[in-house]
Amino acid sequence: MPSRADIAYFGAGPAPLPTDVIEAGGKAFVNYNDTGLGLAEISHRSPIANKVLADTKAALTTLYDIPENYEILFMQAGGSGEFSAVVYNLISVWVERRRRRAEVEIRKTHAGEQKEKIDQLVVERLKKEVEEELKLDYLVTGSWSNKASQEAARLIGPEYINIAVDARKSNNGKFGNIPSEDTWNLTPSKKEGGQGSAFVYYCDNETVDGVEFPGFPKRLEAQTICEEEDRLVVADMSSNFLSRKIDVCKYAIIYGGAQKNVGIAGITIVIIRKSLLPPQTVVPPSSIFHEIGLGGLPGPITLDYPTMAKNNSLYNTLPIFNLWVAGQVMARSISTWGDKKISGQEEAANAKAKLLYGVLDKYPQVYRVVPDRSVRSRMNICFRIYRGDTEKEKEFLAGAEKRMLQGLKGHRSVGGIRASNYNAVPMENVEKLAKYLQDYHNFSRVQIVYTPCISNCIFATAIEDWRSKMLLRGFSILPRCGRLPLPATASSVYRSTRLFSRILKVQHDVFHAQKEDVATAAILSSIQTSSPTPQTLTEKIVQRYSLGLPKDKFVKSGDYVTLSPYHCMTHDNSWPVALKFMKIGASKIHDNRQVVMTLDHDVQNKTEANLKKYRQIEEFAKVQGVDFYPAGRGIGHQIMVEEGYAWPGTLVVASDSHTNMYGGVGCLGTPVVRTDAASIWATGRTWWQIPPIAKVTFTGVLPKGVTGKDVIVALCGLFGKDEVLNHAIEFTGSPETMQSLPIDARLTIANMTTEWGALSGLFPIDPVLKSWLRYKATSAALFKDYGLMESKTIERFNHEKLDKFLENQLTADKGAKYAKQLYLDLSTLAPYVSGPNSVKVATPLYELQTQNITVNKAYLVSCTNSRASDLAAAAKVFQDAAKTNDDKIPHIAKGVQFYIAAASLPEQELAEATGDWQTLLEAGAIALPAGCGPCIGLGTGLLEPGEVGISATNRNFKGRMGSREAKAYLASPQVVAASALNGIISGPEWYEKPAMWKGVATGEGDGIKEENRMINAEEALEKVIGQLDDMLAMAESDLSGTNDPSPAAEESLNEILPGFPEKIEGEIVFCDGDNINTDGIYPGKLTYQDYVPKEQMAEACMSNYDPSFNSIAKEGDILVAGFNFGCGSSREQAATAILAKEIPLVVSGSFGNIFSRNSINNALMGLEVPRLIQRLREVFSEPQSTSKSKNQAITEPSQHSQSLDHPPPEPTETPQPEKILTRRTGWRLTWDVRRSRVEVQEGEHGLKWSQRVGELPPNVQDIIAKGGLEKWVQGQINERK
Repeated sequence: MPSRADIAYFGAGPAPLPTDVIEAGGKAFVNYNDTGLGLAEISHRSPIANKVLADTKAALTTLYDIPENYEILFMQAGGSGEFSAVVYNLISVWVERRRRRAEVEIRKTHAGEQKEKIDQLVVERLKKEVEEELKLDYLVTGSWSNKASQEAARLIGPEYINIAVDARKSNNGKFGNIPSEDTWNLTPSKKEGGQGSAFVYYCDNETVDGVEFPGFPKRLEAQTICEEEDRLVVADMSSNFLSRKIDVCKYAIIYGGAQKNVGIAGITIVIIRKSLLPPQTVVPPSSIFHEIGLGGLPGPITLDYPTMAKNNSLYNTLPIFNLWVAGQVMARSISTWGDKKISGQEEAANAKAKLLYGVLDKYPQVYRVVPDRSVRSRMNICFRIYRGDTEKEKEFLAGAEKRMLQGLKGHRSVGGIRASNYNAVPMENVEKLAKYLQDYHNFSRVQIVYTPCISNCIFATAIEDWRSKMLLRGFSILPRCGRLPLPATASSVYRSTRLFSRILKVQHDVFHAQKEDVATAAILSSIQTSSPTPQTLTEKIVQRYSLGLPKDKFVKSGDYVTLSPYHCMTHDNSWPVALKFMKIGASKIHDNRQVVMTLDHDVQNKTEANLKKYRQIEEFAKVQGVDFYPAGRGIGHQIMVEEGYAWPGTLVVASDSHTNMYGGVGCLGTPVVRTDAASIWATGRTWWQIPPIAKVTFTGVLPKGVTGKDVIVALCGLFGKDEVLNHAIEFTGSPETMQSLPIDARLTIANMTTEWGALSGLFPIDPVLKSWLRYKATSAALFKDYGLMESKTIERFNHEKLDKFLENQLTADKGAKYAKQLYLDLSTLAPYVSGPNSVKVATPLYELQTQNITVNKAYLVSCTNSRASDLAAAAKVFQDAAKTNDDKIPHIAKGVQFYIAAASLPEQELAEATGDWQTLLEAGAIALPAGCGPCIGLGTGLLEPGEVGISATNRNFKGRMGSREAKAYLASPQVVAASALNGIISGPEWYEKPAMWKGVATGEGDGIKEENRMINAEEALEKVIGQLDDMLAMAESDLSGTNDPSPAAEESLNEILPGFPEKIEGEIVFCDGDNINTDGIYPGKLTYQDYVPKEQMAEACMSNYDPSFNSIAKEGDILVAGFNFGCGSSREQAATAILAKEIPLVVSGSFGNIFSRNSINNALMGLEVPRLIQRLREVFSEPQSTSKSKNQAITEPSQHSQSLDHPPPEPTETPQPEKILTRRTGWRLTWDVRRSRVEVQEGEHGLKWSQRVGELPPNVQDIIAKGGLEKWVQGQINERK
């Protein structure tokens, strides 16, 4: 089942509400403020209800600056009910004002007449004025204003209705514009020589048609200071209520249903001028309406504004819960936007709408926005696909559903697509939709961009010839502006094109047509020589720690390797790893110097069970002779760094997701699961697939008051769309830039690359790191080791070792290929805060602190930011404050609890030596032992329901640090300290926003503007070749699956180990769903049951996804599923259950990272073949859709994120209800392992095609052939006996 966070909902109403309001509402519905009753049960006349009513009124008054001469009513019957209420009430006002005027004038002309006679004359005059002068003006610009006018005509007759504007008449019979105001046929006011209308009605935003008035119409501006002689303007703002600033004084009545921007259906908000209510305007006797021909008035009493005003909206039972929700939404707006009030919300709405319209306008050949540009709604963005192609629109909606983009179907009366951009729709969801709009366009129309080159170069001629051939093959080739100079000498051309040969060797199928051309064939044949592959720093380190590589093999991203890591660390999970280690038959650790054990997670737990586990771990470490660090010594990751286990240029693993932290000192750190750790203990080895590698370039230098924590918090928020999910990151920058990032800042950044979604975060080995290493070597020589074991620090940090290291240090090669490149200009960065409850929500501190967010708990703990430098930064906040407090350290704010724990004992002792630790204690901080503690929700000081915490830790997932009903923010140590001191989220004011600051500069690439780029001729050609490389990758993706493999491919044969099958084949069983998570594969209720029989596992396999799977799938079938198969939790049974079903192979568009690793560890084979998923869906899933282009890009659905420690459960996307969840296809798949190729036979007489797939290297074959990693380890142990 999907969670709220998974869904991006764009429904037109009821609309999404803020999640925190929904969650608070759930509590209030059950037990409001500990009264024992839910809000829906409390009397609407109780003091509690009256307070809710008063608070909601006050909030609305604040937001809209409603003056005192206006009343706020809370009605029922929705916006449609107000169609009637406006007519009933304002005709009553019109009649009463005419009656009073008539009575005054008749009494003057008929002085001395009896009252009965006067009354008769008044009625006669009123009846005549009704017949001759009563008009209700309607501006009909969309479906809702049209319905309002129709309701008015139904109530009092069409003869009284003046359609002053009908937008259809100027737009070919359809709504979509607002005619020029000089064409409006309004009833003339008194100033214009007429008698005026009873009111003028318009709908400010039309949800069905996507039309919104840009502002208050000039034609309706007040003409006099006398209300009775001016137009009464009524605005239906149901769908743009509270979305932009308005001048309430210009309106007689504003109303809106709550279910769009304010709350839930059930209440309608009416803002009405008090002059239209008693005592200023009384309601005429009901008898008079019958006498003048308006017998249906004054209407139902529950729609009577005077009655509702007199009874404070409580004439009948007001749904107090609904009202409370609206009040909470309003209060949240006040808290969010502060002094900006509605203007802040208006800016947000405008930004979201601008993003969507920008994408739609960019691709007019695919998208057509319905309304005219001048009146486009910010709230309801209506557009058509291919000018209203209904089949394409169905396809678009189906694709959107698969990405969890919901509620996009246009209104049933007009069709098309409608994205409702209401206030609670976050920018994150709008960006998801914008990305899908972009992807859908790309899916429909492939374009290749090329850079024209100088024509007198033979290489340029080849490019132009290539361009011609690609045009003939149906691609759209678009020139990119600007020309790059090419080197003049043939030698430099040849040197640069050698990089090109590597691409051609792999992607030969793309250039099959070129090989038939004489001119291009000559060029291609001239560059077919091989050369060493430039490597990234990550690849170079992996190369060093890989075993069994063939001669001259240079590892690259995507390769499977057998690793012997430099070190392997386990913490509190050491005993579970030890049990697994002993279970596989191991008794002695293969290399006890490779293993490090620390106790850090649950160090505050003094229960006998935990102490027993700690004793078992310590005893095991002692017996095995491994380095062991007891509870209280520090957090394992900090120990690995400060003790020199995480050494620059090495590869170190740990059974914890924050192993990434080692990248701060140039050590490639990456997490492993427990089975891997047991394998390393027993054999010294495990396997790894090198992930895609991303380069993040820093430019500029950090401003004063900005820290490494601000860098990574900003990266997580500004690049929060899974840009680096499951990537290895390499950080780089100029020497000046990197000098502004000290080692402690780098450790913080690398640590939290885990939260960014990466598998590692590696900094370069540069002068900053070298200086730190020299400092550590000197310290180790001068001071006693802090460990409680025999001192070994001097062996790891010494100048002799450093001298040798620096003679052969590693750097990334020039020309190394990265999967993507991003940049961040540090000089544009400000202090940032993450949250609440998500690292993907990052807000500049100067924005957040205006909201006066109360803090209950503050935390300076964890391996992320609890080193001595962090404690010093926090202490400085209090020390600075002491200067204005008679040099006395001020105490933290009342009601705040401030917890501190050093990352390690040495760091605490250093802070004590400088006096910083004592400063924090004097300020009222509560000291905890060095360990993880509150960061992972263990021990003292956890967040309670309703509390707000701010922390310098690394994660703020809901419930991570305590109650799920609490809110957690992440920030730098100084911001945490300042927040504890002030009692609200705030900073120490060290940061000064630069003059002319325009926001944080980020983006794709390296951040260097083209006009500022200095490159030589060879670099220029390298750039051209790089562009070709990108084009080739795209073309290969588009043309994957070509039927005829080239001879070169056939000659490249993969080594097959004895006993491993050369081919695997079977019938395809298709489970048509993306994001099928591990709970869908194997039920959670069985996960923690021991000794589940194989037969029961087989029966349970895929049962949560489709209960009928067990009866459909057979032994030997090949299971094929959609994208991101096996996302979610790390349960190994998801793999073993499929094996229990005797299914040898799983094929998907892509796999979840953890599942992929567990599959190989348990001997389940898997292949990623996106094209197969596309073909199956073309044939089986969308029989009514139009045929798809053969050149469509095959892309993975976005937002497939998962946490490395405790992945949140992913939703299971299933097809439409009428489709089959699991089907036998009659298709057969054959995997030729030796040739790394799959062949698909689409039914007995159907299409037959093949496609290359990734190699299955011998090391992985060996693990699978042995029955999984544990059995492979057992075999290794037996060989040593």
